[in-house]
Amino acid sequence: MRAAASTLSDVGGDAFASEMLGRSKAIRLKSLADDGTIPPFFGRTDRLRDSDDRASGLEEFHIGRRHVRDDAGDPVVIDWRAPMSRPFYQATPALPLGVALRRRFGFAGAELTSYEDEALTTAQLSGAYPDGPLG
Repeated sequence: MRAAASTLSDVGGDAFASEMLGRSKAIRLKSLADDGTIPPFFGRTDRLRDSDDRASGLEEFHIGRRHVRDDAGDPVVIDWRAPMSRPFYQATPALPLGVALRRRFGFAGAELTSYEDEALTTAQLSGAYPDGPLG
């Protein structure tokens, strides 16, 4: 997000517009600065790639306070306000909305202290969840 914001033009139709665009850009870049004390995500959903094909596996989507992409442009963290993050909040065992597992992370500052998994489907997804505490 910082890289995309830094490439925005601050050239306006006149000097005043250019100054305002430059200020807005500086404020945006400052708001995107990583202070290292706030984790970039607080949850994760493991969603079925295709509800009719269990063999296709799961897609993981981390949910956080801003949208983060990798170098290829693929989402790494989904902004908590984005429509794509709604299943994290709205899925239930009765209506899983394609979510097989919801994970909530606990942090103390930037240090991961806990996580809690909530299985929302009874689908047999053998091998879908890797071993380890953060699987």
